[in-house]
Amino acid sequence: MDSKHRHELEQNELAKWIIAQYEDWIRPNSGWLGYAVLGILIAAVIVMVTARVNSYNRKAAWKHYYAALHSPQAETELELVASSTSGAVSAQARLALAQQQLTKACSQIFIDKNEAIGI
Repeated sequence: MDSKHRHELEQNELAKWIIAQYEDWIRPNSGWLGYAVLGILIAAVIVMVTARVNSYNRKAAWKHYYAALHSPQAETELELVASSTSGAVSAQARLALAQQQLTKACSQIFIDKNEAIGI
């Protein structure tokens, strides 16, 4: 028996096993399997929609952060961003606020030391 013929026999055995599984288990439980597949599809759609909404919200939060960073009232705008968002955007807004306060205090220390300490 050559290897080509042996390979055909193995494929036939696999096909027979799949058909046996179909007749023994899949066909009697096809209703439940259909519900399971439908449930998995619904869960996948919910996960994809949720991920899309979260991505949109993160983009909007970062746009708000960059707009606040370059606005004339940057300090108040950054405080608003820090309090209204969460995660990386809020942390970055707090870091930018601290950096602005440090810069302000460093420049003020040469003018009025007592006022710089109070900042």
